[in-house]
Amino acid sequence: MPTEDRYLLAWASLDAELTVRDIRSVASAINDGTDAETALRDHGITPGELRMTLPPDVYVELRHQASMENRLPGDVVADALSEYFTDDN
Repeated sequence: MPTEDRYLLAWASLDAELTVRDIRSVASAINDGTDAETALRDHGITPGELRMTLPPDVYVELRHQASMENRLPGDVVADALSEYFTDDN
């Protein structure tokens, strides 16, 4: 199983609170040639879905910014994190 698939399965197992049986089933599908995202979706898991808690002031600003740009809050967060991770800090 490619490293990226392993990470996707590992993080999804934590975020979706998968059982050992679920993990083995998804891993088996991946090993049989199904790509990781499809294998997870086939088991009712949305890859990349994450629940988080933000400080109220950050939450309000996120909602405000998303509303002003007519975008989903998750898209605003994804863009901000993408920029953060590619920044030359």
